[in-house]
Amino acid sequence: MLLFREITLLDALSEHLKLQDKTARKLIVKTSDFIHLLCIQDILFCESDGSYTNIYLADGSRITASAILRDYEDMLADYGFFRVHKSYLINVRYIQKFERADGGYVIIKGDHKVPVASRKKEMLLEMFDRLANI
Repeated sequence: MLLFREITLLDALSEHLKLQDKTARKLIVKTSDFIHLLCIQDILFCESDGSYTNIYLADGSRITASAILRDYEDMLADYGFFRVHKSYLINVRYIQKFERADGGYVIIKGDHKVPVASRKKEMLLEMFDRLANI
């Protein structure tokens, strides 16, 4: 059963995906050596790595950021990102398929296999149903 907060998040995510954002929004990402300005639309997914976050980009590169995944979840919530697992935040625009084996995985552009937590599976499938009706 989906919680009210989760239903509200699904509605917001669906509405966001309906809109065509003509401006490429930027995200400031701090690493030990640099401050990166990334186009949000270029982020495939984020992976928790303890006190750091690995950010995987559409060009195949990876940036290790000096912030926790929860920080990026908050920053990217309005831009089509979904927390599918305690360690993963994905850009739903890059989902290619859902694999049902072993509890469930999403396959992200570039053949990245990202696990889906059992408690997030229902919400993800509900999101797929909503996207199919856009």
